[in-house]
Amino acid sequence: YLFDVSYSTTPEPEKVPAALRRFLKLGAQEPIDSVGAVLRASSLAFMILKWAGAAYLVGLVVAGVFLRDKTLVHRMRSIAFAMFTPFYFIKAGLYVSLPALWPAITIVAVLLLLKMLTKVVGVWPLARMHFMNRREAAYTTLLMATGLTFGTISALFGFQNKIIDQRQYTILVTVVILSAFVPTLFAQKFFQPTKDAMHAWGRLYRRRLGVQSVEDT
Repeated sequence: YLFDVSYSTTPEPEKVPAALRRFLKLGAQEPIDSVGAVLRASSLAFMILKWAGAAYLVGLVVAGVFLRDKTLVHRMRSIAFAMFTPFYFIKAGLYVSLPALWPAITIVAVLLLLKMLTKVVGVWPLARMHFMNRREAAYTTLLMATGLTFGTISALFGFQNKIIDQRQYTILVTVVILSAFVPTLFAQKFFQPTKDAMHAWGRLYRRRLGVQSVEDT
């Protein structure tokens, strides 16, 4: 029954084992929410199988379930991102050395400027090629300047594998965080386009490509 929960959003109450109902904290006739049930039941099964030395079997069984129920996959993916992403960034932040940051403030500024220049070179021409005005192109470029997730992942990988030391890791993570904060602040403050301007750009873009939309009728 453990994996049969996911095939139906609300399984029949009489088919739910009493022991599983007690674990899921459900009443005698209370329906089961598929996502919550699978998360809790799968966690229990994983702990038991890991203790027994056969945790990989969970992946083999769950893979077939996920192939049949795409909605469940999307729901659990959203829940997993919401649950584990904060812990990842907390872990990445714990390796930052504040005493090593101030002496390297010049290096941080240079790397941040270099990162911004590379983004401008890569995004600004494409935005202009797609018929954006200067204001909309600048807004798009600044919002595309961030690289928070990949930047922290690559820096953490290098630090944990002894490729870089803690000082270098601190500098890189600081640059990545600033590249997510500073450009967004400038974009919202000085370059945020109006809704009418974006609708006008959308109509122009579709007209240049010869594509019609509901908004154009």
